[in-house]
Amino acid sequence: MIKEIIDIIPSKDLRKFLNEHPINLSPLQQATIVSEFANKEEKISVFRKLKKLTENKEEQELFSKAISEIEKFGYFDRNTLEFYKKNFSKGGLPPFSPFLEVCYVPILFKKGDVISYNGEFFYVEDIPNICEVCDFSDECYLCYSLSKKVENKEDLFVAHKHIHVCVAQTVSLESLSKEQKENKERMETLLS
Repeated sequence: MIKEIIDIIPSKDLRKFLNEHPINLSPLQQATIVSEFANKEEKISVFRKLKKLTENKEEQELFSKAISEIEKFGYFDRNTLEFYKKNFSKGGLPPFSPFLEVCYVPILFKKGDVISYNGEFFYVEDIPNICEVCDFSDECYLCYSLSKKVENKEDLFVAHKHIHVCVAQTVSLESLSKEQKENKERMETLLS
């Protein structure tokens, strides 16, 4: 995995883990992470490197099309999508679009943990089941916001959020307010 890609991942916990425990990802998997979290210039730069790294001609062409469209439009457009469907389609199986490959990103948190995302605290109810993941967008924790008062299972649904493994951050339980700690206890009771 290219070091630049690790640095693009929003979660400092995951970046630290990957620096200490590198994983091997294909060029398309690395491009998936870049596509999701990088800005335009980073995408173009890393895609050029990935294009040089791969020996697969179809992957090189896919990167060329993506680079061209990102430079022109700032995003992937029709040519990249059509080329992907023609050359990488898996008989109607996901992923259906380029750069949504399953990356098997390490899952750092477990059920019952509290994580932070965008300055808000969440209770982790479930972790991604890699056997059921269809594409990169499925690599998420099922969480409940500790900022929303939860009294029953319907409230849980309203408070739920899917948080990608690449953005979840560690949080100290001491950081929780009294109300958030009470919500966490109610959630544990409702979910047991």
